[in-house]
Amino acid sequence: MYIITTDIGVLALWKGSSLTVGREMALNMGMLASYDQSVEFFKDNLGFGASSVCGFLLSAYSLPFDYVKTQIQKMQSDAEGKYPYTGSLDFAMKTLKAGEPFKLYTGLLRQATYTTARLGRFMSILTNKELEANDGKPLPLYQKTLCGLTAGVIEACVGSPADLGLL
Repeated sequence: MYIITTDIGVLALWKGSSLTVGREMALNMGMLASYDQSVEFFKDNLGFGASSVCGFLLSAYSLPFDYVKTQIQKMQSDAEGKYPYTGSLDFAMKTLKAGEPFKLYTGLLRQATYTTARLGRFMSILTNKELEANDGKPLPLYQKTLCGLTAGVIEACVGSPADLGLL
């Protein structure tokens, strides 16, 4: 961060932040809407069927935003100081015109694996903890946080082999 702020400027820390907002909006839309609907469809109290559908849809909604954001943030100017793209829409349109729409979905399987593992395990842990230790009442925030931490550790163990495919 020191190098970025001294060489490029403090505002460079926020380069692509509007794209991050778009990605997060798509991610939350995919997660919140699809998970609830999937739970109803699967009548799944452990969350694995629902988290599989939700993980895939969440990844499918958010990956194009994530790919564009990453490419814009990594973009370098040429010798004349011009950038290859004028912005995110220009990049996306050039990618589509070049016949590479699936490039926007780079990492779909890996991301869906992470999300499915995280959501499935979290809902399983949360449901079991509420039933066993709290008589079905909602857990306090610190206990939900610990459930999320545990699910994150399990997700990292499940998702790490998918990352090895990138090496």
